[in-house]
Amino acid sequence: MRDVRGVGDVKGTGGVRSVRGARVGARGAVRRRVAGPVAALALLCAATGCQGESSSAEARFDDPAEPVEVAAGESFVLELRENPSVGHEWTLIDPEPDDSVVRADGDDYEADEPDQTGSGGTRLLRFEAVEPGATTITLTRLFRGEHEPETDVAFDVEVADAG
Repeated sequence: MRDVRGVGDVKGTGGVRSVRGARVGARGAVRRRVAGPVAALALLCAATGCQGESSSAEARFDDPAEPVEVAAGESFVLELRENPSVGHEWTLIDPEPDDSVVRADGDDYEADEPDQTGSGGTRLLRFEAVEPGATTITLTRLFRGEHEPETDVAFDVEVADAG
């Protein structure tokens, strides 16, 4: 293959000719070299969800001895150790929390070792603080569907005015 570097250079201008023969200045060559990587980076960010820090990060609580203090409109998470592979499962029990103060908003499970069966992990119970007030979220860890009262925990929740 023939080396075409320098072919078509215009003496003293640093210009090069493009494949179609139009003159492209040094700035155009730089733009072409930068445009590809910038476009690739933009595509990568779009595909992976690159964004700034979210202003609505969820507060997380894992100690029932500490009060849960949040503002109305905020979301929060109760984190509880769980191993569903052996039959453990956290669930709300009576008395249920006052739904005018907090509302359950789903749950997730984070395994300690996702590739290792039976490794255990953390149950993430999501709630939304609805209106100012106080309530208690009472949970128990069922074992294979059976209630074990010694596992009951209660989180005291204080929801403040968002203003």
